[in-house]
Amino acid sequence: QVQKNDASIKLEFQGKENVTKSELELRVLFDKLIEFKDNGTRLGLFDSNDTIISSVDLKRLKWSVSRIEDMDANGTLSMITITQNASSSSVKSIAFIYHLTPTTKTIKFDNSTIAQVRVWQIKFDVHIEKFKWARNDTMLALAATFNSEFEAHIPGEATVKFKGADSITPFFDWGGNATADDTNIVVGATLGNKSIVLTYPHFNNALIHDPLIGYIVSEAIVQILVPSLMVVGAIIVATALLGFSALRSRRLTLSLRRYSRQ
Repeated sequence: QVQKNDASIKLEFQGKENVTKSELELRVLFDKLIEFKDNGTRLGLFDSNDTIISSVDLKRLKWSVSRIEDMDANGTLSMITITQNASSSSVKSIAFIYHLTPTTKTIKFDNSTIAQVRVWQIKFDVHIEKFKWARNDTMLALAATFNSEFEAHIPGEATVKFKGADSITPFFDWGGNATADDTNIVVGATLGNKSIVLTYPHFNNALIHDPLIGYIVSEAIVQILVPSLMVVGAIIVATALLGFSALRSRRLTLSLRRYSRQ
């Protein structure tokens, strides 16, 4: 689910095997942009000893949600792009962009049934354009909170895992490509119990970062599978029929849609 009223995304999985049913939800809320002076206690990272110069409360911004469908030369759906976009007096544009691209995959189930299904892969981008800095010797932090606690963090690796349910473990990976003013940059991260603060160096025009969010199922990265005809209107419903032997005939579902807060 892509939130319309704030900068958040929610992933929900339901698993059922025989009479056992498990549910798992991971919600990520991006809640602040922070300009700060790095005082060097943890170089390149945001901590309590750093000086906050200014901040933007992302929850108070007016967010728009748009959806674009691209077709290939044969008229087949080739990509869906869903964008959350907002602006303020402090930043010309901040956008969270989700790219869903399909491929075809052959799945063999435990009963030897073979089927071809659509595989939808989700790519996640953060775009920040023309941030209005108060000073020229500062850095930018993007703060996010989660509804799940971290289970493990491996030092030296840009990935955190969360407490899972059954064989499903969600993860957040900030180690993807990142550029500022068309130059490669290193993204830092400060972890809390249910929070993460990503840090970026000072830039002039535009910053692009592509972190990952997903699930590990029995040590295999989940691929989202959906028949092409299930994509209708503003709702995307993906049913994953994963052929991993450890899962047997387990069914996992993910919905990605616009919704209003209750």
